[in-house]
Amino acid sequence: MRKFLITGITGQIGKSLLGKLDDLFSLDDDVFLLKNDSQIELPETKIKLHIIDNIGTGYDLAIHLAAISDINYCQNAENKEEVWETNVVLTKLVCKVAKQVILVSTDYVFNGELNLG
Repeated sequence: MRKFLITGITGQIGKSLLGKLDDLFSLDDDVFLLKNDSQIELPETKIKLHIIDNIGTGYDLAIHLAAISDINYCQNAENKEEVWETNVVLTKLVCKVAKQVILVSTDYVFNGELNLG
């Protein structure tokens, strides 16, 4: 039995991934989906899915898709803490709890030059 973590399931790639779970995982796998504030519509699947609020530990692989990607929102100084928690702290945590991590981003790369305060 393998243990998988998937974050960002309500985003563009996450939604596509949800439709392919049976093709990607075996019936013996445990797949944990990290819940966020958005509604999750789960597809019919044969694999064991777990919706979790807290990450936990001991994953064989994490597919980390979660991020705040709206660049205008990210560059707004009043959102600095939330963006940091999601885009940096969560990423560090995912890397600590899984033996291997696949990190995917689809939106924008920040060059680090803007001073937010």
